[in-house]
Amino acid sequence: MTPVERMARATAFEALDEELQRAVDMEAHMHFVREHHTRKAHAALKAIREPSKAMIEAGRIPTREIDLGNGTTATGLGLGADPESIWKRMIDAALSET
Repeated sequence: MTPVERMARATAFEALDEELQRAVDMEAHMHFVREHHTRKAHAALKAIREPSKAMIEAGRIPTREIDLGNGTTATGLGLGADPESIWKRMIDAALSET
C-alpha cells in the first residue's frame, strides 16, 4: 500500500464517527476511499511538499571532516547537506506511486 493509499484509508476511517467505525465493512468502504479520499491524500502531500524553515533546519546533519587515512580528508558523506531537496524528492516519490 502506498503512502497516499494509507493516508486515504486513515482519513476516510477517521471521518466516520466511532459507532460507524465499529460497524463499517472496510472492504466495501474502500471503493469510497479510492474515489474520494485518495484525491484528498494526494492534495495533502502536495500541500506539504514545500518544507518549512524549521523542517529544513531539523533535517540538517552536521558534516565533518573525515580522515581518509592517506593524508587526505573528505567532508562528511553529504548527509543533511540539502534537506529541502531530500524532502521534496521523498514527497515526489510518494506522489508518483499513485
